[in-house]
Amino acid sequence: DAMAAALQAVEVLLARSVVEEKGWHHGAGGDHLLDLVRGCPRTEDLATCLEAACFQADFVPLFRAGLLRLKPALQGTDPALSWIEKLGSIAAVEGGAHDDADVRLGYFLVAVASLLVFASANLSGPPPGGDLSEDPERCGSQGPRLTKEEAAELSKRLVLEHTSVDGEYVVGKPELVGYLCTASVIFKKVDLCQSSELELASAPWWKLRALHLHQKLLHKNSATLKAELVRTANEISQSLRSLDEGVWGRECLAAAEIECAGVMQTYQLAQEAVVFIKRAGDRLGMGMKATGVMGKRTVHQVDAKAQMVVVTEHAGGGAGAERDGRRRASAEDLPRDWLLEGLDQEDILLLPKLEGEEEHMADLTPCEQALVLVYLVQVSKSQAKTEIQSWEMMPYCQCVFKQDRPGAFAKMAATLHAARFERERNRTRERSLVRMEKLVEVLQLPQPGAVKRLPGIFTVDFPPLPLFHKEYGEMLIAMAMVGAALVVFEKYEHWDSLIVCYQLLQKTAQAQKLINDRLAESPDDPRLWCALGDVTKDDSCYVKAWERSGRRHARAQRSLAASAMRNDDYAAAVGHWELALALNPLNPSGWFALGYSYMREGDESSALRAFTRVTQLSPDNAEAWNNLAALHMKRQTWKMAFAALKEATRLRRESWQLWDNYVEAGLMCGHVMLSLYGLQRIAAMECCHKVSLSSLDLLLDVVSRVKREGGGGGATNKPRGANVNEDLSVLEINDSDEEEGEEEEG
Repeated sequence: DAMAAALQAVEVLLARSVVEEKGWHHGAGGDHLLDLVRGCPRTEDLATCLEAACFQADFVPLFRAGLLRLKPALQGTDPALSWIEKLGSIAAVEGGAHDDADVRLGYFLVAVASLLVFASANLSGPPPGGDLSEDPERCGSQGPRLTKEEAAELSKRLVLEHTSVDGEYVVGKPELVGYLCTASVIFKKVDLCQSSELELASAPWWKLRALHLHQKLLHKNSATLKAELVRTANEISQSLRSLDEGVWGRECLAAAEIECAGVMQTYQLAQEAVVFIKRAGDRLGMGMKATGVMGKRTVHQVDAKAQMVVVTEHAGGGAGAERDGRRRASAEDLPRDWLLEGLDQEDILLLPKLEGEEEHMADLTPCEQALVLVYLVQVSKSQAKTEIQSWEMMPYCQCVFKQDRPGAFAKMAATLHAARFERERNRTRERSLVRMEKLVEVLQLPQPGAVKRLPGIFTVDFPPLPLFHKEYGEMLIAMAMVGAALVVFEKYEHWDSLIVCYQLLQKTAQAQKLINDRLAESPDDPRLWCALGDVTKDDSCYVKAWERSGRRHARAQRSLAASAMRNDDYAAAVGHWELALALNPLNPSGWFALGYSYMREGDESSALRAFTRVTQLSPDNAEAWNNLAALHMKRQTWKMAFAALKEATRLRRESWQLWDNYVEAGLMCGHVMLSLYGLQRIAAMECCHKVSLSSLDLLLDVVSRVKREGGGGGATNKPRGANVNEDLSVLEINDSDEEEGEEEEG
C-alpha cells in the first residue's frame, strides 16, 4: 500500500506540475504528496528529484534517477550500440512485460524526464543549458559533454534514423532531439500500464503528449501516429472516469480532455474535438459565449459601438474563491501587460475600451485559459475564412490578454494567434510583425524562467520552435524583409524556404553552393538532396533522395510527381503520387494532385475517389468540393453534385463560378428556391454579368412550366430532367442564409 500510494504521488506531482501554476502544491496537498514519496523506502530518493522537476523545472535529476533503475536491464547491452539502440533492444527483449517494479518505474521516469527536457527546449524556452547533453546517456552518466561538432553530428543522425514516420521527416533543426527519441522508444515499445506490482495510470497521457509533439514536428500528418494518438486519446477518456478528482485535481483531469481535443484538431476531427472540449468545460464548470458589449475599438472613436467580447461563466460561482486564493499566492507573477508593452496603438486599440469592463472579466487559471484557446482553434477551423474572421477571433485572444495574472505559455500562444489575425488586416500588419519579434525575443531570454512557462506546455497549442521560426521567416518575406528571413531559415535549416529567399534575391548559385557544402557533410540526408533538386530542377536529385532514404522519403516522390505534372506527363505523375501516398496517406494536397492527374488521364472513377479522400482529410478544402461536384455534374449525378456544391459555396462564398454551378445543380435537383438564392448571391457580386445563360434558361423553363400548371410539383413533362421538389406557387427571394440550409429531399 505504501508503494502504491508513493507511486500515485509521483504521477500526480508530475502531471499537475505541467498544468497548474507555480504555488499549487502549498495549498493543494503537494507537500503531502512529497511526504508520501519520502515515506516509501523504494521511492524516497525521488523526493528531491521531483522537487527539482516540478517546482524548479530541472529535469536532469529525475532523468538520472530513472536511469539508475534501468541499469540492471542495460548491463547486458552491446557497448557499441547507440543510446537509442540500447534502449530499443532492452525494450524489445523485455517485450514491455518486465516484472521488476523498479525497472518499470525507471522506464517511466526516463521517458517523462526526457519528454519534459525536449518540450522545454523546443516549445516554451528558454534555451537549454546546465548539465544537458545532446546524448542522453552522457547526461545520465555525468560524463564529459560532447563537442559542438559531435553534438551536431549526433543530432543529424538521430533525426534521419529515428524521427521519420511514414516517410515524413521533422521540419527544421530541433534541439536535444535525442530526448524525444528516448521518450518515443519507451512509450511505443514498453507497456507501462500492465504489471502485477506497478500501476501507472498517467502513462497513456504522457504517451499522448510525446507522440503528439512528434507529430507536430513532422512535415505532414502521419497515418501511423494518427491511429495511435486517436486510440490513446479514447483510452485516456475512459480511464479519467476512474481517477479521484480530489487527488489528481480538477484542472489536471480537465487538461487531459483539452489535450485530447488538441489531438483531434490536428487531424481535422472536428466532431470528436467538440466532445472533448465539452467534457473539459463540464469538469471545470466553465462555459463561454461571444456577445456584444458597448465600447470603443479605435483611438479616434467618439461614440461607443457594440464590440464583440468573449464572456466566461462558471457554474455555481464556486471557482472564484479558489482563483482569488491563487492570486494571493502568486503575487510575483507576470504583469498584465507582458508581451503587450510597446505595441503601436495609433489606430486600433490593443484591447477595446468597454463600458463596465470589470463586469465582463473573470480571473482564469492557466487550464481555463487553455480551454479558451482550444475553443478559439475549434471555432476558427469550423468557419470559412472571410475578411471578418480575424475580428471575430480576436476576442478570444483578448480574453487571455485581460487577465491580471496571465499564464506565461498561454499568453505566448494568444500573442501568436493575435499576430496571425492582425496580419490579415492592413491597419495592423506592422503590429503583427512586432508581436512576432517580441515572441522571438522572449523565447531566447532566460526570464521568465522555465518554471513559469511550464504550466500549459502541453495543454496550450503552440508550434515547436523550428516551425514557429519558419512562420516568423515567412512573415518577414511577406513584409519584403527577405534578407532577415534568409538568416532565420539558414539557422534552423529550413532548406525549402531558404531556396525561396535566394530565388527572390536572384542568388540561386549561392543556394546551390550552400546545399552542396552541407551534402559534403551529410551525403545521406534526403532532405538536402530534395533541396538541391529544387534549386537545379534536376529530377535525378529527387531519385537520389529516394534511394538514400531506403525508398522511404515521401517528399522525393512528391517532388518527382510535381515535376512530371509541370511537364504534362500525368501518367508518370500518377505513379509518383501513388508511391508517396502509399507511404503517407494523410496528405490532402497529394490526394488533390493525384485526383487532378487522374482527370487529365481520363480516369474519372479514380479521380472521384481521390477528391473524396481530400474532403475526408480536409473538409474545408473548397477546391476539392468543387472538383468533386464537377465530376458528378459530368456524370449527371446531380444530387451528389449539389451536396458537394453546398459545402464549396459555404467555404468560398465570393466565387461566382461556384454559385453558377450551384444554380445549375440545384435546378437539376428541383431545388428552385435554393437556385434563386444562388442567383441572388451572383447578382450581388460585381461580376454578375458572368452568370451562365444556360442556368437562366433552365430556370425560366422550370418557372414557366410551374406557373402554367398552377404551382404543383407533380407534372409529368419535366424539362431537361429537372425534378421540382418545392412549392413554387409563390416565388420569393429571401435575403438570408436560411434558404441555403434547407434539407435536400428525396
